Amino acid sequence: MKALMKLFKKIDQFIFVKLDLFKNDSSFQKFNDLKAHFNEEQQNTISQVIVFGVIIIPFIISGFIYWENYKIKRNIELKNQILEQVSLLNSNHEALNNTSSQFISSAAYTSREELDNKN
Repeated sequence: MKALMKLFKKIDQFIFVKLDLFKNDSSFQKFNDLKAHFNEEQQNTISQVIVFGVIIIPFIISGFIYWENYKIKRNIELKNQILEQVSLLNSNHEALNNTSSQFISSAAYTSREELDNKN
């Protein structure tokens, strides 16, 4: 349990260090200065939209990736089914060719007399 707590503390420290570096970045300062020109309600709205975007965008990307993977999986399954059917048809064709030679004559008969003479 203590090892798990140490791991979480290290993760928290890493995140807080990165957040401090981000807060000290000039682009973040410019954004805060720009946001300071709005009233408090607008500032809250801007912050909520940003947080919402940071949370929702990964879900949207994950959903898109899941959907694409699902479509690819269905396509592969369909192609496998087609290959199985082609294999089945080929084996049936070979079996038909093997048994047809027993029942079908290789020579063409043009008249009844040729057929009677052959037997």
